[in-house]
Amino acid sequence: MRNKREKLLPIFAILAVAILAGDRLVLGPLVNSWQTRAAKIIELEGNVGNGNDLLPRAKLNTKKWKRYWEGNLNSTNSIAEDEVLRAIETWTADSRILLTSIKPQWQNHEYEFLGNEIAENKTYSYRTYDVRLVAEGTMQEAVEFVHAIESDELPLKIEKLELASREKTGKLISVSVHFTGLQLGEALQ
Repeated sequence: MRNKREKLLPIFAILAVAILAGDRLVLGPLVNSWQTRAAKIIELEGNVGNGNDLLPRAKLNTKKWKRYWEGNLNSTNSIAEDEVLRAIETWTADSRILLTSIKPQWQNHEYEFLGNEIAENKTYSYRTYDVRLVAEGTMQEAVEFVHAIESDELPLKIEKLELASREKTGKLISVSVHFTGLQLGEALQ
């Protein structure tokens, strides 16, 4: 019987070493590989989810840029100036405020786009039509005037607004406004 045990002992020892070697050389690396792959899949699914979340925002940004390109001041300076000056006349007439000073001026700007792996570095030019004006009227007229500027269809942005009382009673208000209009287009590229 002992002889039989002695014959089985090396077989079990070889079998145990084979199982241990299989665990260390085959099963362990496979499990690690599966865990790494599972973690990578979870990460990629998260990236896909983030990308899907960004798609509506990208479409919205594309619509905004399209609106900016289509809704900017005319690329012909004289036409753009005329549009803004007509708008100022309309605002003053509608609000019944007295316009005392107006100083329009064109400003040239450059924007350097630092490219990435998709797009190259490029410099873009654009212009702004800066208008500084001063008007006087009652508080109601001043509010209506500023509201008219903000709600106009022209692409204008109020950069600076100052209200000051011109008398002790505060009935006469001085309105100082600095606004800009954006000009993009083929003429500038």
